[in-house]
Amino acid sequence: MEVEVKLRLPDFAAHQSLSSILSPFLQKTHFHHNFLFDGAVSELSSLRAVLRIRFYGEDPATAERCVLCLKAKAVIADGVSRVEEDEEELDPSMGRAIWADPNLIGLTESRVLKRVREEFGVKEESGYVCLGGFKNVRGVYDWNGLKLEVDETLFDFGTLYEVECESSEPQKAKEMIEGLLKQNGIPYAYSTMSNHHSKFIKVLNNSNMHDRVAIEELGCWNDDEFKTSQRGQELEKLFLYFMYTNCSPCDC
Repeated sequence: MEVEVKLRLPDFAAHQSLSSILSPFLQKTHFHHNFLFDGAVSELSSLRAVLRIRFYGEDPATAERCVLCLKAKAVIADGVSRVEEDEEELDPSMGRAIWADPNLIGLTESRVLKRVREEFGVKEESGYVCLGGFKNVRGVYDWNGLKLEVDETLFDFGTLYEVECESSEPQKAKEMIEGLLKQNGIPYAYSTMSNHHSKFIKVLNNSNMHDRVAIEELGCWNDDEFKTSQRGQELEKLFLYFMYTNCSPCDC
């Protein structure tokens, strides 16, 4: 079980302010390219799971490290996230091959992929799909005994900012991080379960990814021409997937 403090920063200015304050404690900067996968008939998402392939490097085509991750049953409340997580190193060339052809998931030798096939019952004849992807720039800081990760997550439709910290004492870590933010006048918010999640879950369980209620509930699909376009529908599905698994994009 992975337990993390996760606090959302509202904008680039807040992200830059925090990064500047923490700059003396910077250990490294990671560039991630993340791609999410599901069974073609939502076998994983229907059980609140996600399969992620993450490439480490500025370009996934040349990345020298690739990590496969199965996340399931994510719960986030009052800025603390809990999620079941199983990770495994994957040869980058195989990761790129799966990215190009998701059905290779069913043929690849891997402990995590074996779990996907056996525990979630994805049939070979139905196959797999890539839900989409996003980039993430992560600054890692060693601050007061905590490893803080400050994220800038880039989607085609916008950028999200977050600070997170994995800890065996999440409440103590959260109080320390909140104190730092408040002391320096940096605004933030908790990521919490909200009332409209049940509507998203109903839409996904009914395999109706483009239900008008879900589109309106998102509050960001006001352009009729865009939201009915192929790209709009792809982004809607990706965003709904994040909402359904009850984790922010940075959490994936």
